[in-house]
Amino acid sequence: MDFIAQYNQWIFWFDHILFFLVALPVAYILIFALASLHRRQAKFLPARKEYRYVFLIPGFEIDDRIYETIYSLHSQDFPDVNYDIVVIPQKIDNENLKKLVAMQVTVLSCPKQAYSRRTALQHAVEQLNPDQYDVAVILKPTNTLEPDFLKKINQAYHSGGTAIQTHRISKRVKGSMGTLSALSEEINNSIFRRGHVNLGLSSSLIGSGMAFKYTWFRENILKMQGYGITKDLEARLLRQGIYIEYLENVPTYEDKTNSFSAINRQRKDWYNANKFSMRDAMRFFPRAFFAGNIDYCDKIFQWRMPSRFLLILYIIAFAVALSFVEFALSLKWIALLIALLFAFLLAIPERFINIRTFFAFLSLPFLIFAVIFDKMSARFSKTEPAEPME
Repeated sequence: MDFIAQYNQWIFWFDHILFFLVALPVAYILIFALASLHRRQAKFLPARKEYRYVFLIPGFEIDDRIYETIYSLHSQDFPDVNYDIVVIPQKIDNENLKKLVAMQVTVLSCPKQAYSRRTALQHAVEQLNPDQYDVAVILKPTNTLEPDFLKKINQAYHSGGTAIQTHRISKRVKGSMGTLSALSEEINNSIFRRGHVNLGLSSSLIGSGMAFKYTWFRENILKMQGYGITKDLEARLLRQGIYIEYLENVPTYEDKTNSFSAINRQRKDWYNANKFSMRDAMRFFPRAFFAGNIDYCDKIFQWRMPSRFLLILYIIAFAVALSFVEFALSLKWIALLIALLFAFLLAIPERFINIRTFFAFLSLPFLIFAVIFDKMSARFSKTEPAEPME
């Protein structure tokens, strides 16, 4: 009897500790999902000056998709003399090079063997005159912009915005995987951008559609050596107490991938960037905590959370396992799963609430099993992954 009592007590404490650890990220997501319900429109005073901009577009190999990007940049309702377009490829053929030059695009080839977005941007700022620009805008070769993009960025920068993230939106969404990818991005926009700025915290960066004060960007990008620039930029901004503004009404369109393999590769890139950025970021956590840097502490907690797929997987696994031990113990896990799904539902834009999204969710088990497979593979792999390109 004593053994059974001790066993039951061990199961009780193990269950409650696990539940607390998993409930924390669920509560975090739910709080910011609720905060995102208010659509905040950032209001800035009219800019009295038209600043100088440079569009930096790194890309491993340039193809025909970049021309749609260039056309959208040349269509800006902003003086042409106030912005330049710089493309930084590793590979480009003579035909595309001539076309881009004819379109008044500066091409700075970066023939480094270990090419990445970081090395490409470092190469670009080393070549450009640091006194020539006020703001750097980071894009991907598949991004397109509205004609008033620079005008709205100019207002935000004039009002004191050192770091700005625009609203990245997927375009030409096709198939179930494309829908899931676009939906995932919009959930992130709701929770980690709109929800955060509504509660007075900084927005997360997303990798493109970003604008930075040029002197700050140049100084910090040249110091980077790690994996992935987005999280490194975020950590540096927040350590320095610089607020990241989110302009929801300024779209940056991206031609998203629609294949399962490409989406899975993007997810692994995110995981790798998160993993290796965390090593440096954690070193500064104690100092930020005791200094009351809430933005930085929030970011560390956000990066330490499991992915959405893993959260769902953990909750279902624990609920099923505990139902065989004592069904009553699994009830709170079922309630937690409902709370998490409710948070995601709150974060989904109305345009995604349709039958196509429902059928896309039928593909979700494939992604979950891919996560499990990658986790198991990572346990047996001791080699560090290549630096993420996106």
